[in-house]
Amino acid sequence: MKKAAIIVAGGSGIRMGGEVPKQFQLIGGKPVVLWSLTAFYNFDPEIHLILVLPQEHIDLWERLREEFKPAFSVTVVAGGAERYHSVQNGLTAITDEDIIAIHDGVRPFIDSVMINRCFDAAHKTGTAIPVIESVDSIRILIPDGSRPLKRRDVKRVQTPQVFRREVIQKAYSQLYKDCFTDEATVCEMAGFKTTLIEGNKLNLKITTPEDMMLADIIASRWNN
Repeated sequence: MKKAAIIVAGGSGIRMGGEVPKQFQLIGGKPVVLWSLTAFYNFDPEIHLILVLPQEHIDLWERLREEFKPAFSVTVVAGGAERYHSVQNGLTAITDEDIIAIHDGVRPFIDSVMINRCFDAAHKTGTAIPVIESVDSIRILIPDGSRPLKRRDVKRVQTPQVFRREVIQKAYSQLYKDCFTDEATVCEMAGFKTTLIEGNKLNLKITTPEDMMLADIIASRWNN
């Protein structure tokens, strides 16, 4: 079973502040996106790594690649206007891989156990969407205020989201819709059932400066 991982790192980092996009900021001494790439390489050194970046960030990646000299090669693809289009562009780099993972470039703390769980489920069912429980009380807004939701009925969705090649390629042959928030919604719109699997609470998505502070703490222990 040949595998590929499309790492989508198209964010501008506006909520993070500063001039360096969040996917290139350093935690534990190396760029955030390099953590994500390395995790998939450690899981399977034969995996086809595809990095999707805004066109204007490709030169920055090349400079960082020269500086940090990762042990693996990466296929770099220019992204699109929305995440949907960036994933669609990443899929054009797929060759003969059977199972495709799509992962946020700003989720650095994934490990081989979780990645293997995702690939195994996708191999068996066609799709694998990692989720975690909500520990907070949940409310939904309604026209005259808000109402509570049962916490057990709500899941927080993570990546990598993993699919058989024929599933994800068919799903991304659709025209873009505003409701496409992740790969799961794209596949469901194409008529595929999604399989939810256990995620990992440490699989943090770095979005805000507070997230970066927490990521620095995790990184300091992750290396030990």
